[in-house]
Parts: sequence; structure tokens; C-alpha cells
Amino acid sequence: MAQKIYKTEDGQTIIANTMNDVTNVSFKEYILKFHSYSIAPIISGLAFKLFSFLPMDSIVRIVSRQSFELAKKQLANLEKVVLPKEIYTLLENDLKKKEQEKIWKGLSLDINQLGAIFLHGEKLGYKFSSYRFEGTPKNLKKEDLPNFAYVDDNDILHRVGGESLSEGQLRSLINESKVIYVQILDNGIQWHAFIRTFQGLKGKESGKQGSVPHIHYYSNKNGTSKADFVDMINKGNYPTAKVHIPLIDEQIKSQ
Repeated sequence: MAQKIYKTEDGQTIIANTMNDVTNVSFKEYILKFHSYSIAPIISGLAFKLFSFLPMDSIVRIVSRQSFELAKKQLANLEKVVLPKEIYTLLENDLKKKEQEKIWKGLSLDINQLGAIFLHGEKLGYKFSSYRFEGTPKNLKKEDLPNFAYVDDNDILHRVGGESLSEGQLRSLINESKVIYVQILDNGIQWHAFIRTFQGLKGKESGKQGSVPHIHYYSNKNGTSKADFVDMINKGNYPTAKVHIPLIDEQIKSQ
């Protein structure tokens, strides 16, 4: 896992956590480590205030223990997430391509359900893989790019570095960045891939299905080998995926 901590122009502290690329690992072990690592800086800030009288190594042990316990609670909550019965049918059976497409027709997911799919898949003998591609804009110099930049829910731009770029340039950079994030379940007989792109998550891809926030689904039944599929991702591409799964906000879905 990679972690960077930034201070924005307006004094905010931003902790950016990025999952490393992994191939055929335990999702449960991987996500426990990631959540624990992500939580640690927050716990650390509080621990150093409350236990400043303790030796450094004691505080480090407290932070490590508490971070792991909180990560376990997050995982326990994920285990309680309810999945549509069709997902179990998909993972438990070696279906044909048309059967897989039929299963996804009319289904939507929230982000917790996506995580629950990977967790349930492990119980069925699937291994977890994760890959990320982030393209560098060709019309900008690398040294001019910000360390970190994002637009919040109130449409306010926040940046760390990149002062030579105008707000308009930064907004274009964020909106047009090519980022592909792929997670795969593989049991040695079949594999299922879930593809997220920035444009897809914003509902800014072409067509009716592309106009709502969504992820793409692809599997070995589409005729591409897993090795070729991963190679495409690493080069910043992915095969045309007919199945678009609407990604619904968890709070909206529960209403």
C-alpha cells in the first residue's frame, strides 16, 4: 500500500491511500492490511496526544493494535452486507456468457456490495487480484502536475502543488484523467472482472448505460485470456464490456 499525506492551500490535511497491484491473493487478508494501514495516521495523531507520557515504541504498538481492531470491525460489517441471490448463482456456477449477461440485467450495486462480492468469492475458493492504471496527460509537463488535486462535493477545487496551472487546467486534468481500476476474482476455472473508470463512475461515458455512474463487468466467457486482459489494463486499455452495472449510492439504495 502507498500512503501520502498532504496539506492543502486552505490548511486541510489529506491522507491519500492507494492499493498496490496484487495477483491471486486473499481478499480478506489484503483488505484488513489496507484498512489498518489507512486508519493508522488518524489513530496515531490521537494516540500521541493521549499517551505522550509513554515511550515511542509503546505508542506505536497501541496505534498498530487499535488500527487493526478497527479494520476487523469494518470487515465484520462487510460480512453482513446482503447480496442479490443472482450474485451467488454467478459465482457458484460455470455459466455461459449469455447467462452471465442475463444475471446482471436490471441489477445495481453499491460500493459495499462490491466488496462483499470479493469476500464471498473467497469463501468459494476465488483468489483476488487488483490492478490500477493512471495515465499522464500528454499536453502537460510532469513537473507542472500537482502532487494532489480534487474537486469536492461543493465543486470547490483543492490542490497541493501545480501552482503553474490555472484552475481551468486543473479541472480539465481531473475531469479528463484516464484512470482504470480493475478487481478480479479467479478460481482457476473461471474469472470475473469488475472495471471502474473515472468517467464511468461519473456517468460520463457514451450511450444510455454510460450516462449513469456505473462499473463494467467482464469475464473469461468473453473470449479473452486473463493474461491478455491484464496486459491491456496495464497499457491503459480494456476490452469492450457489454455489461454496465449501475453503481448506486448506499444511502439512496437503503431508502
